[in-house]
Amino acid sequence: MTLSSNTTLTARLRGLLLNGLLNCKPEVLLLPRHLKCFWVGLLIYTASFFLVGAAGPGPAPGHGSRGYFWAWWSLAIPWLNIDLWSQGAGSILMSATAVVGLINPVFILTVLALVKRYRRPFVALRIVLLVMFPFCLVPFVLFGFHPREGCALWGTGMLLVVFSDQSAGNEGVSVVRKAW
Repeated sequence: MTLSSNTTLTARLRGLLLNGLLNCKPEVLLLPRHLKCFWVGLLIYTASFFLVGAAGPGPAPGHGSRGYFWAWWSLAIPWLNIDLWSQGAGSILMSATAVVGLINPVFILTVLALVKRYRRPFVALRIVLLVMFPFCLVPFVLFGFHPREGCALWGTGMLLVVFSDQSAGNEGVSVVRKAW
């Protein structure tokens, strides 16, 4: 793909996005705040997988790798290198990476619990998800990687989604259907 075709593609996508925003129905823009938070958060979360998630190691990091690579890496590496679990700092690193690898599946379960209105499982899964977040720092510190925009948007998107119900108040609202 050449630079000119890349800029043409970017201009075409920009035109489609602008056209979609200008011609959308006003009802979409008048969604309740909790629905906007939910859908914007889910969009940010999904987009983060296609952005650079982390770069490094070292003071002059390279281009980095996309978020989907890091998601797969953190899910697979603890089980592919099972022998590292018993070697010094590897035990800390592998256990933290295993927890980080489970963040995305737990987030998906949390979203399903929110959508299906399973209140208690949703609250429990949200707490579990929040407790898992600090484990992301361990691989960054021990490997010397630097978080990039994809990593920041990944966390921001998840937080927007799991706290979207807070802006709805206490009435029994769903992110998919209207309240009864």
